[in-house]
Amino acid sequence: QIGDAIEEVSSSDTILIYLPFNASNREIGALVYKDDCVTSFDSDKYFVAGTTEPRSRASDGFINFNTTLTMNITAINASTYWNPFSDGTRGGWVQACVETFLMFTDKDNLGNGNSQDKVEFKNNVLNISVFLTATYDVDEVSVVREEETEENIKTEYSEFIDAYQCDESDPFTKVTATYSQGDQITICVTDDGTGIVQVEEFVNLVVAQDGISDYNFILNTLYNPDITTPICLDATVSKRKVCFVKIRALARFFQSKN
Repeated sequence: QIGDAIEEVSSSDTILIYLPFNASNREIGALVYKDDCVTSFDSDKYFVAGTTEPRSRASDGFINFNTTLTMNITAINASTYWNPFSDGTRGGWVQACVETFLMFTDKDNLGNGNSQDKVEFKNNVLNISVFLTATYDVDEVSVVREEETEENIKTEYSEFIDAYQCDESDPFTKVTATYSQGDQITICVTDDGTGIVQVEEFVNLVVAQDGISDYNFILNTLYNPDITTPICLDATVSKRKVCFVKIRALARFFQSKN
């Protein structure tokens, strides 16, 4: 996000809020949730989230656009989500979480179901205060961004082969790191030196996480080069053969707050 939220009264019933963004040149989208950034509102008449067309497509691969949130004041005012001001001022406030995300098109032959998935997302929790005049027209709107949620994941080790987080510049050295959505994760695999296992290539690579469906980064040696890059280095006199794969930490692994 590259700036503060901007709000305007677009009609007697609706308020339009803009969140400016600068992001990599991918397909974009937006969703709206309750303030926990997970649970949907019980009706779509309160809020509608969307994105504007990119205003520029610079040669650096980044685009500028706005995420938009349209709030129906009449509908939300009659709901349990509305909180009247406690000091007697006409009006009230409500919180909503706007999720802005980048998408990529998955390969159909990887067996992951939907052909599109999120690469990265940003959550903005907005506290929207609406001040009304004596005739209940909108007098003023205030939007405060309460927080941005960001969670991390870690790669698990395999008990059957020597698999570990690494850096491609030094694939025989294990590293420990915490990742954010959109980060590149490098996983190295080599044999354990006993001669029982010899690494040849990646046939399947599945990432699993509680609460969501497994995701195939590699399936029967097939992969999407947009988010997956497998590489194998032949053995030398002093070093064993090692294979490593670079994958993107997709937004699907950051949907839960837990």
